Formats: sequence, structure tokens, C-alpha cells
Amino acid sequence: MSARNTAEAAHLWHPEQLGDLEGAIRRARTGEPTTLVVSGPAGVGKTSFLDLVARAADFTVLAAEGLEDDGFPYSVLAQVGVAVRGGGDVDPFVMAQRLRAVLDSCGGRPVLLRVDDLHWADAESVNALLWLLRRAAGDRLLVAVGARPLDADQHPAWQRWLGNRRQVVRIELSGLSRDQVATLVAADGRAVPEGFPALLWEHTSGNPLYLRALLDEYEPAELADREVLPAPARFARTVAARTGRLAPAATRLLGAVAVLGTGWHPLADAAAVAGLDDSAVAAQQLTDAGLLQVRAAGSGDAVRPAHALIRSAVHQQLPLAERKRLHARAAQVLVDEGQVLDHRLAAANGYDDDLATTLEAYAQRLRTRRIWRVSARYLRGAAAVTAQPGRRRRRWLESLVDTTLIPDLPAARAGLAAQAATDDPAETMLRALLDLADGNPAATVAAAQQVLALAEESVDPVTRYRAGVLLATAMREQGEPADQVDTVLRAAEGLKVIDPCLLFQARLARTFVDEELLGPVRHWASIDPALGTPAAVPVAATLELARRAIAAVHIGLYEVARDDLTEVMRRCRDGILSLADGRIPDGLGYVHYLLGDWSSASRWLHLAHDMRGLSRYLPYLLIGQDRLAEADDYLDRLLPTFGRSPRAGFENALHLLIARGHAGDDPARRREIGARLVGEIGRRVRGRSRPPARYGC
Repeated sequence: MSARNTAEAAHLWHPEQLGDLEGAIRRARTGEPTTLVVSGPAGVGKTSFLDLVARAADFTVLAAEGLEDDGFPYSVLAQVGVAVRGGGDVDPFVMAQRLRAVLDSCGGRPVLLRVDDLHWADAESVNALLWLLRRAAGDRLLVAVGARPLDADQHPAWQRWLGNRRQVVRIELSGLSRDQVATLVAADGRAVPEGFPALLWEHTSGNPLYLRALLDEYEPAELADREVLPAPARFARTVAARTGRLAPAATRLLGAVAVLGTGWHPLADAAAVAGLDDSAVAAQQLTDAGLLQVRAAGSGDAVRPAHALIRSAVHQQLPLAERKRLHARAAQVLVDEGQVLDHRLAAANGYDDDLATTLEAYAQRLRTRRIWRVSARYLRGAAAVTAQPGRRRRRWLESLVDTTLIPDLPAARAGLAAQAATDDPAETMLRALLDLADGNPAATVAAAQQVLALAEESVDPVTRYRAGVLLATAMREQGEPADQVDTVLRAAEGLKVIDPCLLFQARLARTFVDEELLGPVRHWASIDPALGTPAAVPVAATLELARRAIAAVHIGLYEVARDDLTEVMRRCRDGILSLADGRIPDGLGYVHYLLGDWSSASRWLHLAHDMRGLSRYLPYLLIGQDRLAEADDYLDRLLPTFGRSPRAGFENALHLLIARGHAGDDPARRREIGARLVGEIGRRVRGRSRPPARYGC
């Protein structure tokens, strides 16, 4: 760190923090990729510390930030120049490769990838960043992240990855010290009463944002004379006092910017929302007051609030009628369909069925692209402005279906718990979907049977279709006879319902049922010959290409399966479809293993492990490589998960334990594995000794 930067930083940061920063920069500069995590509550100085990182490192800087109002996939990566083609359909590991290309374009210089407000970042960008970091080696790369403390369900993979890794440096910001507050108070040369810095530190807990807000608003002597200092929790009042001194045009512009959100917006758009013909003077006054940031762009100046807290304070202080008027203006000015709908929703004065229908239609289009998080948000909005109670509740339930598919099971459960339970068949099937995701197929079977037993006129076609698909899926996971599963699945397929929410489950169930009923050879013969070579298969039939690969594996046509799955993965890389659960790379890795290409197998199986948390086939590779201790540890974690799918789980467990039993020369270990194998067979026999269940549709 330069002498100048050291002198500047010493006023605000602790020596230990500066030492950690210097160490992180040094390691990154010498080719050891390093992640610097700066965490602390709102306003504690995370952004200022990241500014210091940028000055001290003197790297090529790629900067992005999480935006509270933006739920679209990969919006963070887009800010650093990553091409976002395919939206939520692109898997994070594909976007990691595109991010890799952006880093490689920096001319060989050390790179600082700065991400502020990670707590608001979209999950897809964070997961792509994780894949980049897992594979970074020898790169002169420093990833500096600022974030508030994360809840347990916020970016869980990120939090797991950070644990106890040498290449991660953590800096916790808890506020300024008493001495640092004294330095800050005296920085502008104003007279400071004795004891005032300590008093101010105590009442603000050293929060830099609150400190600066109070010092901008009051003279130190004025504050010192007060019996009780203004509470930091009343930050909004401080912002109101600052904005009260603004010219009317500046106040209007700030209100418009607050309505547009925390991100960057063209100044021309903000001026149009505010109704200003000339916004330059107003923007300058807001910048001088520390309320607005302005940056020059090729398409014109862009603006945003100086801090998310300032934006929130201004937005909340706008009179309700004025706030809604500005949102209505924003809906007329902006062109992005999603943003327009956001502002139309914010401007609504009550129920608006036309708006609700438009929001639902937009959500349906997002569903076909599998952007579940965003479709759920628009369905919630549609529910909020729906007048008819039954229709309102159904749209709300549909939003929870999409929340489950994200998957964000805690949020879906919390949503259900927020309202009294009903016997609505759609709600019953939502609970069945949650049960299946939780590994409880028996509960799913019971719920689906309950719905299918109802009179036809009392269940809408989509709900009846979902009941059939979920029942068939749960039956198969329980190991029930294929002919019974087929009966249920055919009844669901006969409804001719197009439901993007359960399309994947329906086609996967059909694949395995057909194979069991026809046998591997006849099933292979039934595959549509019009599919042709992998590259010639239409995009719309990509899922059928994956189904053909499954059939090919089961009759030993490994080269065919390899080519088909390789083409599916190519389409994934091009953003054509989403494979977020990792099944395709897991299968592709297994096929390479069977073909003896263990190098390629390792690549794909480890990718599947990253995507799924566990790979079903990685133990085969570990056993084949004589890495038996690793294989044993992996099996201890993997085998318990097979209980969720008794039939497929038994077959996988049987094959893996036999493979492990033939490896190594430890007799005691072989006896232990043999006993475990006998136990698995015994559980299978006992499980199948019950009378076969009957399922109606």
C-alpha cells in the first residue's frame, strides 16, 4: 500500500484491517487468487473500505453491485461486461466461463473484481462467481466483496465455500473507534466541544453513515448542547432535513431517482419522471449535497442515490399520492417490460384486474424460461391487485409453486404458514410438491390421491395434471410397479395440459416407466428415429435428446449416449436450456467413465458434485483410481440419500458396494462392506414384501 493510501486509511481503519488488506493484495498480485470479504451492518463503511481496496491495489478494476430492486438472473455479472444471453436458462458454470473470458481480456494485468452489496446480488451471479473461484489457479485475481451479515438461507453455497479456506480473507467492520470518530469530527476544522466525540460515538455506535449524516446536519456545538442526541434510527429524518434545503427542482429530481430505485438510471429518464426540462443544475446540487452520484456513460449521464439508505428515506418521505404519481410517470417513461410492470404495480391505487392479468401473463412467459424467482415475484404482484378473492389466492399459490422450484423451500413454507390452511386442491398439490422436494414421497402420494379422488368438476385441469405427475413421480421413487405408475402418468398426459412447472418431472417419469415396461432393447427401438444426429435435433426437442441418451446407456451404446449428452451440454453452454440440478453432467461423467476416459469423467463428475452437492457416480471413479479412503467417505455421505428413491437407490447402492467390495486388500473392510450389502438387500426385500399398493387417478 502506498504511503499516501496508508496515511488516508489510518484515520478510518484499524491497523489489523489494513494489515489483512495488504496481505490479500500481495497474495493476489503474486498469482494466488484471493477473496476479500468485507462484512458489517448498513452504513458501517463497507463501500468506503472497498474504495480503499481499489486505490491501494492499483489493479484493473471490474466493479458491480447487488441491487435490492433487481431479481433478474446474472444482473451482477452483466455490470462487469459478461454477455447475458439466455437469461435464467444459462447455468452458472457457463456464466463462469464467460466471466473468465472477461478477466482474460484485461491484458494480463492483475484484476480486482469488486462486488458491493452481495446480500442483494442475484443467486445466479453468486453461483457463477463461486465456480470461477473454485477453478482459479495461478491467476492474479482479487475478488473483493462487501456484504451485510447473511441469513442462513442467503447464498448458502457461498457461505459454505467461505468456511476455513486459506484464500479467503475476512474483515469485519463494526464501526469506528472513539479516536477515529474524533478524527472525523475534527476533519473539517470546526470547533469540537470537549467530550463530544465520545458522546457522538456512543450514540451512533461508530456507524460512519449516521455520523456523517449528523455532522452534515448539525454543528458539533449544537449537538453537544442537546440533552439527548438524535437517534441513528431516525436517519430518515436527517435525510429529510438535508433535502429540505434543496431547490424545488433538486427535490423533484431526487424523488424521481428514489422512485426509479437504487441502481444506475439515465439522467434523461430521471428528469422525465421528475418533469424537468433541464436537470443538470439540480443533479449538481444533489451531488454537492452528497445525496446523488453521477457518472458519465457513452449514452449519456447516469445517476443513482448516494446510498441505499438515502434512497429508502427519500422514497418513504414522499407523500403517498406523489409517490404513486411518480411511479405512474416512470411506467410511461421506461421501456423494459418488467420495469414498466413494476412501476405500474407501485402506482396502483387498489385492485386492478387488467394489470393483474398482464402481470400473470408476463410471469407465464418467465416460467417457460425457468426464471422461477422472478416469475414468483410477478405472480405475487398479480395476486396483490386481483379483486376476486379466489383468483387472488390462486395467483398467490402459484407464486409459491415457483418459489419451491427455485428452489427456496423455507420461503415457500413460510408463505404457506402466513395464511390459514384450506382444502383447496391447488394448495394440497403445492404441499405435495414441497413434500416431494423434502424427500417424503409417501406424503406426496397421499395428497395426490386425495385430489384425484375428487369430482372432476371440483378440480381444474392444471391441478389434476399436477396431481397425476406428482403421484407418478412419487410412486416411482417408492419403487412401485411400472404398470401402476404408467396408468397414473397416462391419465395425466391425457389431459393435454401444458404446464412448464412440472414438464421436467413428467418427461423424466415417462422415460423410466417406458424402459421398465418395454425393456431396454424395445425401449431403445421406440425412440423417435426422426431425432437424427445430435446436432440436428431441434432446440425444442433437447429434452428428448437427453431421454435418448438414457436409453442408450441402458443397452450399452455408450458412444451414442456420450454424443447426445455432449450436445445437450453444448446447448447448456450456449444458454439454450437450464440444467441446474446437475443430472446431465453426472450422466455424461459416468458415460466417460464407462468408456475408460477417466480424465473427462473426472471433469464432468466433479462439475456434477459442484452443482448437486453430491454426484451419484463419482465414487466409481474414486474406487477405480484406488482412492479408497475418499471413496469410503463419499459413500458414507451418498448412500443415505438413496433412501429417498428406494428402487433406484437400491440399485445404485448395490452396484457401488459391490464395486467397493472388490477393491483393496483389507479383509476386515471387505467384511464390513459385505455386511452393509446384506443389510441393503434385506431392507429391499422387507420393503417389497408388503402387498402392492393400488393407485387411482
